[in-house]
Amino acid sequence: MAKRTQLSPFDMALNYLSYRDRTEKEMRDYLAGHHIRETAIDAVIDKLKDYDYINDERLFRRLCEQNAEGKRFGKRRLRHDLKQMGFADSLIARMDTLIDDQTEQACLAFHFAKAEKRYAGDALAGRRRKISAYLMRRGFGYEALVPFFDSMADSGNAASDGSDADDDKLLYYYEKYMRMQSRKGYTGRELKLRVRRNLAQRGFRREAIDWVMSGHAPRIND
Repeated sequence: MAKRTQLSPFDMALNYLSYRDRTEKEMRDYLAGHHIRETAIDAVIDKLKDYDYINDERLFRRLCEQNAEGKRFGKRRLRHDLKQMGFADSLIARMDTLIDDQTEQACLAFHFAKAEKRYAGDALAGRRRKISAYLMRRGFGYEALVPFFDSMADSGNAASDGSDADDDKLLYYYEKYMRMQSRKGYTGRELKLRVRRNLAQRGFRREAIDWVMSGHAPRIND
């Protein structure tokens, strides 16, 4: 029986790059996951950089540019996804120089049109809630959605009973408290508990809080 050839760490790295470009962090995590020594990983990374096979700045710029014609996520979602890939905070901070307000607005309009078509058969109040959830999961803040909702026709549904205004208020405070508590460093279950408490103190009903927490909690892979 022929002896199986063991790939060198550098060949393993090249194989990993054959599927798509990687960040330095992705490559380090991949090699570490195969129990490669840290000194060997450093040597591989240096060699990859020498050959220009890994270049975080170039990859970051390309992914930002491709977003406008591809998934068209909002900058909030894109920042999250790119941070998960291991891009440095200093690079992510430059996103605003690569994606201007006009591009962000065009991405929002694209997804709003898709969401409006998807939920066209729903009553107005329910349609607004579902469109909001759809767009917020794709990285757009509620404040940016308001002009679209203001111009959205009822399409023959019954007049609103005031629930739309309540939804607007709830979504506004949900985003506000999520930002506030996240900046304080809270994450996961503790973050949700604190936001839930803030909303309850603001006077929102438990059923409404349950809806916003389940419908708008970040679901990055949606």
